[in-house]
Amino acid sequence: MKKLFFTALGLGLLVCAGLLNAQTYAPAGTPSANNTIPFTPLSKTSWLATSTTSASIALGGLSAPQPVTEVEVGNNSSAWAFVIACSSSSCTASAGAAGTSTSDYFIAPGADKVLTVPAGTTYVAAVLATGTGILYVTSGVGL
Repeated sequence: MKKLFFTALGLGLLVCAGLLNAQTYAPAGTPSANNTIPFTPLSKTSWLATSTTSASIALGGLSAPQPVTEVEVGNNSSAWAFVIACSSSSCTASAGAAGTSTSDYFIAPGADKVLTVPAGTTYVAAVLATGTGILYVTSGVGL
């Protein structure tokens, strides 16, 4: 009975240790350098009026001592949003069409996500699948 208890305890500790060392990966498969700290905003939250036509917004917090590596995006609409991070205001988000793919990241209606963005990201562009709405954008570090 003692051996069984200590074996179960040892397995439990190994599982817990594995969970503590788990890493979150960015869409490109590269681990975020800030995946062990909670999301910390580097700017005030901005909002972006969105519709079925792509719109972009400059990220705040770019002059902070630590560069932006994550962006929290909240979708305050009743439609799916498609978001892309870019280095200029001329980028365009795309919802794609039925049966086709898009390289943009989707955010469900009423949901928010923290996205790891590439180095040099200064803008976020978004488009809705249908209708109009508001997306809230906060730049920062951590997940």
